[in-house]
Amino acid sequence: MNSKAKTIFYLDHIFVCFVLLTPFVPIFGVIDRTGPQFYYLSISQLCIYLYLFLFRVEKLHFDFIRKNKIVLSYTLFLIVSLFSFVFSININESIVEWNQYFTLFNSLVVLVLLLGVNRSLWSFIFKAIILLLSIEALNILFVFIHNFDSGAAFSRLKEYQGLSSNQNIGAFALVIKIPFLLHFILKAHNKYFEILLFQLLVIVFFDVFIIASRGAILSMIIIVLLFSIFILYHINKINKSHKIKFFATIFLFIGTAIFQNVLYQGQTTSLTNRMSNYVDDSTNYRLDRYKDALSYIIENPIIGTGIGTWKIKATDLGSDTMKEYQVAYHAHNDFLQLAAETGLIGLLSYLLIFVITFVILYKSFMEELDFNSRVFWFSIFLSLIVFFLDSMINFPRIRPYSQVVILYVLAFVSLQPKNFKRIFK
Repeated sequence: MNSKAKTIFYLDHIFVCFVLLTPFVPIFGVIDRTGPQFYYLSISQLCIYLYLFLFRVEKLHFDFIRKNKIVLSYTLFLIVSLFSFVFSININESIVEWNQYFTLFNSLVVLVLLLGVNRSLWSFIFKAIILLLSIEALNILFVFIHNFDSGAAFSRLKEYQGLSSNQNIGAFALVIKIPFLLHFILKAHNKYFEILLFQLLVIVFFDVFIIASRGAILSMIIIVLLFSIFILYHINKINKSHKIKFFATIFLFIGTAIFQNVLYQGQTTSLTNRMSNYVDDSTNYRLDRYKDALSYIIENPIIGTGIGTWKIKATDLGSDTMKEYQVAYHAHNDFLQLAAETGLIGLLSYLLIFVITFVILYKSFMEELDFNSRVFWFSIFLSLIVFFLDSMINFPRIRPYSQVVILYVLAFVSLQPKNFKRIFK
């Protein structure tokens, strides 16, 4: 490999990590960190486009974009949401939020182009995601250790948000990466590396439990259950090493849950207390937001408030259930909010992105006979499930930090690699 080829090789790897670096963007003193993060994504996309057209144009496969069903479905959503400007109750807010969706769309496009020109990037991105997970998990663990003696560690510390802006986002950011970690654990052959991965898995489990985000904990339980069903379905086809790793994973998950519960005994943040107490102000607040959105959708199924404007309408509709200066900025359910803003047609166009993704995943999974390849597709599927659950109770659609992994997932599924043995050495 000559010097120019080496330079191109390293630049590919640097640029494909740009989206993954979003959590590290300085917030420059602003209250809402999504602003600097979206600005960063816009600048990074421009840099990547320039790089691709100046240095990689001969390798670009534009069919990856023109015939890409996921990219096309995302394009359809952008077009449909653009029409909502016609009936928007605040055109400025609609322009701002539509531009955010367009920025995320461009991030997906540049990732598809980059992953299409260099196969080595696939395995590299998986490793980079694990590295990011390590930084996030250790960050939260160090906060716990630092506050342990004072007893503050047993409360829902704000610092448990990690690299995010609150605890729920931080917890889901950990959970959505667990499938990638499970993929690495199953395919690892070096015993010392396996031990490190299992240690990281325990730290992630523990972090999610101490953050005490009920939605994230429930999501983690669901993906562990689905992972168990997947392994048990293939139990007669896998080797002894895979079986040992599977049972070790289940043992560590249950053991970590018991350890947290004993350590936090008597605390409101203990696992049993958090998971048995679903009726509180947070739950009631979300239910009120769901009711407001559903009522509006039933009355206005075709014409919504205009994309990005639900926060304005919701303030009026939910004024009787708001406390002090609390504003109903989000419906806490992306699907309900999009339906309220763009009508049911807008919601269906957004759901189409995920329907197509799941269909492609299912076909790819069924076509693969090799167990390691199936593990890859299943890990992607589990990450999508986590994002879907997050969308049901929170609002990851406009948070760049919450979109980081899902953009790579959509790019992976879009390209449907066939030769996994070559990609994941």
